[in-house]
Amino acid sequence: MRTKIIQKSTRTTPLAGIFFIEEYFDKYGIGELCNKILGSRAKQAHYSYSDIIKSLWTIPFTGGQALEDINNQTGKVLKQRPGAHIPNADTLGYSMKKLATNNLEVKTTAQTYNCNRNAKLCTLIIRMMLMLNILKAYK
Repeated sequence: MRTKIIQKSTRTTPLAGIFFIEEYFDKYGIGELCNKILGSRAKQAHYSYSDIIKSLWTIPFTGGQALEDINNQTGKVLKQRPGAHIPNADTLGYSMKKLATNNLEVKTTAQTYNCNRNAKLCTLIIRMMLMLNILKAYK
């Protein structure tokens, strides 16, 4: 695979490598897959689920540890990318709550366990890994 490097800006940012990750997100159709599996958000929503997932991905890749990091320097740098749609931490949190599912309680004779199986997010992760050839489909 060949990568062509094009200068997009004369400004240097401390997190410029994240733009390559975002470009691959778009190039491999991960955004479309997110919207297909997770569905569309309310008509008044300014951000799609692909915007939400892409923004969540950028937090750990840029040294962040919490949703609020998107409101700080990370978000300011990410907004420099042409066509960027970067929601704030409140929007990220609200969107993730909308995708949440109830916990399952599993009891054994010795202990009670809580687990969560979110079918949509599990499907999304598996389909992304298949799309990126991280997993091979069983035939």
